[in-house]
Amino acid sequence: MQGRREVAPGSIVAEEPSDEPEQKKPKLDEDTFQSNIAFFRTNYDDSTLPKTILHGRALKEKKDYPTYITQQEDKLFRTICTYDGKSYASTYWEKNKKFAEQGSALVCLLGLKMVNEDDLIKNGSILR
Repeated sequence: MQGRREVAPGSIVAEEPSDEPEQKKPKLDEDTFQSNIAFFRTNYDDSTLPKTILHGRALKEKKDYPTYITQQEDKLFRTICTYDGKSYASTYWEKNKKFAEQGSALVCLLGLKMVNEDDLIKNGSILR
């Protein structure tokens, strides 16, 4: 049994190869703001979810809503959130798409200084 932060593609035994075409993988480039942040649902209620907060900011500032591109490998997911022309991603792979999207939105909120790194350390999203 691996902890959430130790899971990465290749560490899980894959099922039989599929006949489905391989999806285009999102590209993490050097301009993507990345952070070691994991999303834990128990730390948030419906009104404080990172995607909800980010969506509200976009609405308030009359900007385009954030977009999410998700990569899947070996039953694991990683998402790149693009907001206001910048890309954000967590370095952790999640076990479902929803958590991967919330994790990247949380990285975006950190990058925009809408959440405090100390609070993320306190709630376990960042390990130090």
